[in-house]
Amino acid sequence: MIGQAKRIVELKKSLGNFEKEPVSNSNTPIISFTSGKGGTGKSFLCLNVAYKLSQLGKRVLVVDFDLNFSNLHIMLNVIPLKTLFQFFTSESLLEELIYEYTKTLHFIFGFSGFESKNVTENSISSFCNRLTFISANYDYVLVDTSSGGNDETLKVLSFTDFNVIIANPEPTATLDAYAIIKLTSASKNKNIKVVINKYFKKEDAEKSFENLQMAVNHFLNKNISLLGTIPFDREITDSVMNQELYLKNHSSNEAANQINLIIKEILNIKQLANNNHI
Repeated sequence: MIGQAKRIVELKKSLGNFEKEPVSNSNTPIISFTSGKGGTGKSFLCLNVAYKLSQLGKRVLVVDFDLNFSNLHIMLNVIPLKTLFQFFTSESLLEELIYEYTKTLHFIFGFSGFESKNVTENSISSFCNRLTFISANYDYVLVDTSSGGNDETLKVLSFTDFNVIIANPEPTATLDAYAIIKLTSASKNKNIKVVINKYFKKEDAEKSFENLQMAVNHFLNKNISLLGTIPFDREITDSVMNQELYLKNHSSNEAANQINLIIKEILNIKQLANNNHI
């Protein structure tokens, strides 16, 4: 009875009314992976970056914060017993949802078809505060958001330390990436990184970023940086179809090399986080 009562108190504290904006006091960087439209490869990149970081001995937590079309568990061929549904319906603490994929790679999975009435501004603040608390147990926390600019996603993007925006070279994808940056322009978060994925010609990726950077600088007076570019690779599509981790089976082709360069930059983000105490 005492243990049950204590847990109820913890749930009330975790899911209570938070008036202050969530602020990360941990030196662990919380990095979001987002995009203006679906199909850019956002979830694929988040998942493979997490896997490689864990293989390098880093403790990594990945949160699938797509409350409508979550898919990380599908990409891993995992059936989770608990998801964010249990958190937002006040059934579980956030840390009770952690799934141990390996000793160094953990997940909190999302739930498809979630009713928005269960997600309030206070519950999002609660999620962010609790995630900050949990982050102290990890070297990196990666948040895979939904595509687009719904209120829940924008709230989380305003909270995370770094926003990694994944786009494709097509003009529409670049425009959608700009829209996400504009929607978060009021946020204090100025650490915006861009990945151009699925290019056929390197110069197309470079031109796409150049156009995006020019628009952001001119109209929003913000700075963004290129985190990396990844060429189209049919084997990436095959790995997703086969529910396999791409970097687990590929290490020397061009796409893998470019992803590894992105991971190297993310390792530098950790050092930056420690230096600046974000």
